[in-house]
Amino acid sequence: GQVPTTVLVPDQSFNLLQAVQVPTVARIDQLLQDDPNAQLLGPFAAGEADVSAVVGRGVIIVPSEYARLFLSESMRPREAYQSLLAALRHRHDDIACEPFIDWLRLTLTRRAVDALPRTVITPLQVPMYAPPEVHQAFLAYRMAVAHRDLPLLSPAGQQQGAQLIATGLTTLVEEQRLARQEAAEHRVAKEACKTPSNYYSVLLERLMRWAHARGEADLPPIHEALANTPKSRVRILIQKAVEDCL
Repeated sequence: GQVPTTVLVPDQSFNLLQAVQVPTVARIDQLLQDDPNAQLLGPFAAGEADVSAVVGRGVIIVPSEYARLFLSESMRPREAYQSLLAALRHRHDDIACEPFIDWLRLTLTRRAVDALPRTVITPLQVPMYAPPEVHQAFLAYRMAVAHRDLPLLSPAGQQQGAQLIATGLTTLVEEQRLARQEAAEHRVAKEACKTPSNYYSVLLERLMRWAHARGEADLPPIHEALANTPKSRVRILIQKAVEDCL
């Protein structure tokens, strides 16, 4: 369903262009610093200081190490010049890539007052590519074959898959809810019928010897009451039991 991107490279892109008077790298840096809004420079006349004639082509090969700079988004000549020159200087490649820098200098320089740089190529106005009408039936047939072999790719299959996912999520949520409810009920039931053995743990045997009790059931009732009393009320329970004995 996606329309492919069509790129046309005219034959004249590879032809040598007429020489253009362009400023040196040092002067370009100074001019761009003096005018932060400048996108193009010039034109310049032969014989001016810090200006030289440069011959180039409409296109140039980008070194693979720096191709990533141009893949994210389109850039104006000033942005391309500053980004690439900074990267070249950082890796000390500005001497080896001098032809590329010269080409960037060309892209920044007007050849006349109202003219664009010589490296600019007027885009061709071409219609967006679309499959011919005669192929629509063939495309429909191919899609039908794909849906036959892979039914989940069809609209009905996708809807069925969405329903299965929704059902599975509902079941998972319900199972988690029941598990939490069961754990809560088990905890409440366990806390509701605590025995002295739950409360005293390993100290129960020692307590039974002190109380001369043959079994847990022979312990005084206060011990079962302590096991089922919240910690915040244990002192009150013991105080009441002492008062009852006096």
